[in-house]
Amino acid sequence: MKKHRSLWHRISVIVFPVFLLGEFLYFSGCSFKAPQAPQWDVNMAIPLMDTTLTLGNLLKDTQDVTFDSSGLLGFEIEESMDPVEVGDNLSVENIAEKYDVTLGDIKIDSPGSQSISVQFVSIYPPSASLNGQSTQVPAFSIALDKTEIPPFADFESVLIKQGTLTITLQNHLPVPIASGLGINLYDFNTDTLVMAILSEQEIPVNGSIRLERSFANKRLPGHLSFQISGGSPGSGSQSVTINTSTQGIDLAVSVSDMIASEARAKVPDQEFEDTDYADLGDSIIVTEADISTGSISFTMQNNLPLDLDLTIKLLDFFNASGDTFQAHLYLGKRKQVFKYYDLSGFKFRPERTAGGSAARFEWKAKAFGSGDSLVTIHASDGISLAVDMPKLAFSKLSGILNRIHVQMDSMSTSLDIPDGLEGLQFGDARIALELTNGIGFLIQPTLNIVGENTKTGQTASIHRTVTINPAGAQPSVTTVILKGSEVTNFLNVLPDKINVSGSVILGDGTTESTVRSTDKIASKVTINLPANLKFPDQAIKLDPDTLEIDQDAQDEIRDNANSGAFHAELGNHLPFGGSVSFYFSSLDTAVFSHPELTIGPITLNPGITSDEGGVIQETSSTIDIQLDKEQLSVFAHPKVYMAMKIAVPGSGEKFVRVYRNDYLTAKAYIKANYHVNPEGKK
Repeated sequence: MKKHRSLWHRISVIVFPVFLLGEFLYFSGCSFKAPQAPQWDVNMAIPLMDTTLTLGNLLKDTQDVTFDSSGLLGFEIEESMDPVEVGDNLSVENIAEKYDVTLGDIKIDSPGSQSISVQFVSIYPPSASLNGQSTQVPAFSIALDKTEIPPFADFESVLIKQGTLTITLQNHLPVPIASGLGINLYDFNTDTLVMAILSEQEIPVNGSIRLERSFANKRLPGHLSFQISGGSPGSGSQSVTINTSTQGIDLAVSVSDMIASEARAKVPDQEFEDTDYADLGDSIIVTEADISTGSISFTMQNNLPLDLDLTIKLLDFFNASGDTFQAHLYLGKRKQVFKYYDLSGFKFRPERTAGGSAARFEWKAKAFGSGDSLVTIHASDGISLAVDMPKLAFSKLSGILNRIHVQMDSMSTSLDIPDGLEGLQFGDARIALELTNGIGFLIQPTLNIVGENTKTGQTASIHRTVTINPAGAQPSVTTVILKGSEVTNFLNVLPDKINVSGSVILGDGTTESTVRSTDKIASKVTINLPANLKFPDQAIKLDPDTLEIDQDAQDEIRDNANSGAFHAELGNHLPFGGSVSFYFSSLDTAVFSHPELTIGPITLNPGITSDEGGVIQETSSTIDIQLDKEQLSVFAHPKVYMAMKIAVPGSGEKFVRVYRNDYLTAKAYIKANYHVNPEGKK
């Protein structure tokens, strides 16, 4: 606290000589006695003060002191916390998802058919000696050795998930082939059986059969061999002409409608697509939002042996024209690519889910065929897609806020108690919490008020949670008044350090509304300490003032002063009594520590108070204190420093009311008496 301003201005001593008739002349008889010079006593007045000290003067440098319209004393602290802008809290963060999309079923173009002809002589060796003859052919068995089929040009090996294997056999023999013909297909390279087929019908001369078999979940090599077993009834009694160069059987193998799960083949164009979503959580359930800042990045890995054209759509993000966000990416075979896109200015309309809302993604991929090259490809091959949205901040949002916690900036203040009033107690007090909700959602602020008296170490705290309705056309303002013993006890700690902190819960998780990032929540704390006060014992030392003594007065006091008196007239219009002491010194630094003259303490009676504790009548006192020559000697200096100390015993257990214009009056002077002897005998 700053020191109080001086109560007195510099005073030049004015000396008032009072001439008294000291002697008179008389005659004795008819003759005169020898004449004597006249002598007399003189009183010199040294004015000290004539002042009125109001409570307003005393406390004017105390920042938290207030006076109401009637002048009643109180204390008030009003502090506003920094407004909380929804701002960064209107956002969703750390949305990161990774998706693996597999190629799945591989479409393989039909590789055509591979054919082979087997001559009669290989089937029925005796026909070699009958070439050109017309003869009867007896019944015979067919046991053809494994015969290579020319390899397919379009694949080496295919693990077929779905397909049809067709064997066509044309009989160019001069005799029919009996039913029960067995045809076995082998992997030419490994000599393992691929498929065994049995014909249930006879094949007449120049006839054919077509045998179709489902070929699923089997590996089909591109290089086959076959083996035939069966028989022929021969020509019977009929003679037939033998021509070994033209007679035989033709066998053709083909695969159609082939879908593979793995292949080493010429792969045609492949297309696949998928739809997925990224969960936004349930803290903010977005119906529609304007994105102020935000981005999305894609990290894509093409695990295919084919070049890839990828189209990604963010189904819930729309540009200013209303078009869905779309990105086209080209990925080389077995390559990775990273792409970043700015989403600022987009509108966001996510899909509602049971747990909140989600951002949907759709991608379509076209894998370019391998042309004439053979590639190895698996159904499990595909692309890996990592989606990252670090933060989407919204300038405007319609939806549901689900009890979002927002921290408020803390605020510190202090209660400025005047020096000497550290033991002040308050009979009644209140704290007003004014909370302004500028957003369209219900809010629940919690304020924590912690006070500390750093001199005594005492602490006290108050905690309050308030529910405030949503703002309408105008902000919603709620004022909560805290009072009673909790508040009084808090403030009677006399905290010189007060910290206010808190947090706000936004939304109730069910109500849908609209909010903007610039919408604010404001809070103001007003601590009001009314004038119903219990004052402590205290001593108030006022700043010294300077008395300037002229040289003649100094000489008279030093050489001729006999005695003197201190005269004071005091008035008290305060609700408590006390005492006043006056200190004098020729050194400005020693007024209180080593005074050369101390007068007092002089008792002050309290002013007369009403039942409410306010002063209704001044009490006054007149004091005369005799001073000897030694006590007066302090005034035989060019400058004399004078100060006053007011000691107040306080109001005890009594609560009183103090007003701005309550006062102390003090009128005082020193009267010095000295003897004048013209002949120099003093």
